[in-house]
Amino acid sequence: MMQREFSPREKVLLLILVAVMLGLLYYVAVHQNIAADITDADLRNQFAQSELAVEQARLDRLKQMQAELEIYEEDPTKSIAPVPDYDNIQPLMIELNRILENSTGYNLVFPDIDFTEGLARRSINMTFGASDYAKAKSILKELMNCKYRNLVGTVSFTALGTDLKAGAVTVKMDITFYEMYQETAVETVQ
Repeated sequence: MMQREFSPREKVLLLILVAVMLGLLYYVAVHQNIAADITDADLRNQFAQSELAVEQARLDRLKQMQAELEIYEEDPTKSIAPVPDYDNIQPLMIELNRILENSTGYNLVFPDIDFTEGLARRSINMTFGASDYAKAKSILKELMNCKYRNLVGTVSFTALGTDLKAGAVTVKMDITFYEMYQETAVETVQ
């Protein structure tokens, strides 16, 4: 078998080839896995921040309701939050427009009204945009503290970029407004 020594040029080319192979191996084995882990951690962080905002808003609402109950227990003649009579849609829309005017845009979908037990439950599926997370959170708090009795259902925050706290945010939520409804008595003849 013939053995020959590599020329200096061939040694340099082999060294470059080994360096490129090691670089590719590092990129595939280490860098891509770390980048995927970082992206996954960012997504979990966004989800956790969104859940935290929802729970914080619920806690604020619970504290407000407890304070209202304490006021009501001290003096039952004081009204807590009004439950308007049925067909309060125009004042409600004015209030929603006032609250959502600080958003970058919004969309409201009104499913059928639920009439049960003397209450009309007006559900609204809402999507609105905000310039940043803090603005979205303040709009959500205003909706929860609206002058008309309501209950916030599901809420989800979605960042338009990679970070929920920096950049534009889209919020999807369900909210139900309550109105008093008097059913007219219908007599049945047998």
